Amino acid sequence: MATIPWLADVLRAEGIPVVEEGDWRNRMVSGSFNPIGVLWHHTAAFSSPSNPHPALNTCIYGRPDLQGPLCQALVDYNGVFHIISAGRCNHAGASRGSGPIPAGDGNTMLVGWEIDYGGDQATDQRMTAAQYSNSVRATAAVLRRLGRDASYARGHRETSTTGKIDPSFVDLDAMRADVARLLAGGGLGTGVAGPAYVYGDQQHFAAINTGGTLINLSWSPSTGILRPDWGGGPLVGKTVGYVHDGLQHVFARGTDNTLRHWFQSGTAAPGLDSWNTAGLVLSNPTGFAYGNQQHVFFRNPAGNLEHRFYDTVSRQVAGGVWPGGTFVGNPYAFVHKDQQHIFARTASGALIHWYWWPGINPSVDNWGITSGVASDPTGFS
Repeated sequence: MATIPWLADVLRAEGIPVVEEGDWRNRMVSGSFNPIGVLWHHTAAFSSPSNPHPALNTCIYGRPDLQGPLCQALVDYNGVFHIISAGRCNHAGASRGSGPIPAGDGNTMLVGWEIDYGGDQATDQRMTAAQYSNSVRATAAVLRRLGRDASYARGHRETSTTGKIDPSFVDLDAMRADVARLLAGGGLGTGVAGPAYVYGDQQHFAAINTGGTLINLSWSPSTGILRPDWGGGPLVGKTVGYVHDGLQHVFARGTDNTLRHWFQSGTAAPGLDSWNTAGLVLSNPTGFAYGNQQHVFFRNPAGNLEHRFYDTVSRQVAGGVWPGGTFVGNPYAFVHKDQQHIFARTASGALIHWYWWPGINPSVDNWGITSGVASDPTGFS
C-alpha cells in the first residue's frame, strides 16, 4: 500500500497552515492506495469562527455506518488544513469516471479534502475565502507532487455513483482553472465580486481576492489598470459598491459575520468601519445610495432583514430589522423613483418583497409568488 507521508511538508511549503492530527501517518483503512488526483468534498456541518471544524472528529473516527478516517485532510473555517491520514480513507466510494479519473475505486485513486461548511439550502453556507484559497493551493501542491495536471482535481458530485452534491455553491471548472494557474506558475484570480460602478473617469469593481482581502480594481484612460489592496480581511462572499457624496463606498462580509465598509475619495487612503454590525451579517450585503443616505441590507442570525444607513446630514448610523419574516440566501436591493425595494427568497421558495417610501413604514408582500424560487433573486428599476 502506498502512502503520502510527505503531505504536511508539501502543504507547509505552499504556505498553508497545517495541524497534524495525532498519528496521521499510520491512520488509514485497509485496501490499496495509489492516488492520481484530488477530490473535493464538503462536510455538511455548519462551521463558524467560534467552531471552525465541527466535523473533525467524525472525519478522524468515522460514523456508525462508515469506518474512519473519512479524508486525508479537513479544511476548517479559517482555511487551516487538519492532516488526518497519509493512506487510504473512506471518502470517495465508487467512481463513475470524470475527466481523466476512470471508473473504479475512488478511495484508491484520490486524495480527499473535506471542506468544513454547510453546503445545503437549509444552511446556505458556502466556502469561506480562506477555505477556497487554501483548498486550491493544496490541490496544486499535491498534483505537482503527483505529476498530474489540474484536470485530475474533481468534485465529489462529478465522480459519485450515488448522487452526491458536494462541494456545493462553487464552480468546479473555475476552481480547476485556479489550480491550473498555480501549476503554470501564476497567481490566483480575484475570486468573487459585486457589481461594477463608475467613479469620476474610472471604471471600478471591488473583488474579494483569494487571500481574503478586498481588491479595488479600476481603469481610466489616464491611469490604465490599478489594483490597490484595501485589506479588511478575512472576507467571504460578494461585495457591493456604489458612489455617493463624492466617495466610493464598498461593503463586504467578514468571516466574523461583521460588515466591512470602505469609503474613499480622490487619492486618499480608504477608511474602514463596521456600522455597528458585529456578528450580525449572515449574507452578502446589498445596498444603494438614497438622497442624503448610504444604505446596506443583509440577513441577520435570526434570518430577518437587517438594515443600516448613514445620513450625511446627521452623520449618524441608524437602522434596525424590517418586519416580514425570515429568508435564506442573499437579498437584492435597488431604488425606483423615491422607493426602496429589497427582494429575497424563503426556505420554502416564496418571494419576499420589502418596500418603503417617504410617509410609510417598511412593508412586505410576495407578488403572488409562494413557491418555486430556488435562487437568490436579482432585479432592476
